[in-house]
Amino acid sequence: MLATLMAVCTLGAVAPAAAVADCTDIRWEVRWSPDLSGATGGSLISVPVCYDGRTGAPAPAKRTKRQRREPTRAQYRALRFVPSAEVSRKVQERMIEQQAVGDDAAAVTAFFRSDQAMRQFRAAVRRTGWSTRDLGDMYAYAYTQMWLLVNEQTRISTPVQKAVRADLRRRLALDRRVRRQSDAAQQETAEWLGSWTVVAVGGYNTQREQGGQEAGDAWRDHMRERLDSVDIFDQDLTQVRLTRKGVVKR
Repeated sequence: MLATLMAVCTLGAVAPAAAVADCTDIRWEVRWSPDLSGATGGSLISVPVCYDGRTGAPAPAKRTKRQRREPTRAQYRALRFVPSAEVSRKVQERMIEQQAVGDDAAAVTAFFRSDQAMRQFRAAVRRTGWSTRDLGDMYAYAYTQMWLLVNEQTRISTPVQKAVRADLRRRLALDRRVRRQSDAAQQETAEWLGSWTVVAVGGYNTQREQGGQEAGDAWRDHMRERLDSVDIFDQDLTQVRLTRKGVVKR
C-alpha cells in the first residue's frame, strides 16, 4: 500500500453551505483538510455535499459472454492519453471545491494547486512499473489501493496484482464509451481517482498513527461509503475479491 502520504488529525463540523441549500440529496461527509504550516498536521471536518445529478468516473462495463474476448492492440492503445496541464488544473479545482472548507481552506487549496497529490500518486504508479499516461494502469492502481484499504489488507501478491491490472484494463479497453473518450476526459478520470487515493490512504495512515486503531477504523468505514459514490467507483469494494483471475464477486 502507499506509504503515509498526507497529514490529518482532529475532527470538527461546519454548518451547511449555501450551495447545497436547495439540494434534494444532501449527504454529510468527512473531508480531509491539511495544515501545510506543519503546526497541527491538519484536520477532518464534516461538510454537506449535494449529490443531485452527480456523475462520476466511468466504471468498467460489466463483462458479458460476448465481451469475454481479448481487446485488440488498437483498443488498448485507446486507453493512452496525452496529459495536459489544463486538465490537471481542472482536477485540482474539483478537489479544492470538495476539500477546501473551513479554516484550512487556504492550505488545502495550496496543497492541490502545487500538484503534490498527483506527484505522489504518479511516483507510486511508476514504482510498480505501470504507465501514468494509461487510463487502465491509473484506474487499476487506484482500484487496488482502495480495495486494500477498505478490506483491511496491507498487500496482495504480484500474480494477483498483475491479474487485476489485466482484468480492469481489458474491461476498460472493451468499453466503447471509454475508448471514445478524449485524452482530456481520460486524464481527468485518472487524476481524480489518483487524488482520492492519496487522500484516502494518507488519511487512514495518519488517523491510525495519531488516534489509534479505532480512529483508523472509523476513517476506513467512511471511505467504504465514499468510494461507493457515483463520482468515484460507484461500487462497494468489500463485495469483490482480487484473485489470480482478476476482480470477482464475493
